[in-house]
Amino acid sequence: MSHLKKPPPIVVTGATGTIGHPVVAGLLDAGHTVRGISRHPQRASLPDGADVVFGDLDDPSTLRHAFDGAAQLVLIAVPETVEAVVSRAKQAGVEHVVVVSSAA
Repeated sequence: MSHLKKPPPIVVTGATGTIGHPVVAGLLDAGHTVRGISRHPQRASLPDGADVVFGDLDDPSTLRHAFDGAAQLVLIAVPETVEAVVSRAKQAGVEHVVVVSSAA
């Protein structure tokens, strides 16, 4: 019997938004394990297979457990907290960060 280890999740912030939701779906379609962060996980409506956890980019202290065991982060950024969020992710062991931002 094979005991394949589950790959570490890719964390996606803003997972329920206009950018984040399609990112979650695309990563799942490509076979990745995905953990979405949402301020309202109980009503997140993410695609089947995605894990959803509470987190608020306006308060990076809420992200403490969201990065546990993750190696990658897709950060739909809040400019005011991007440095704090990336710092917390790195402290948790996240090795790769993709930052998505917009002035609009």
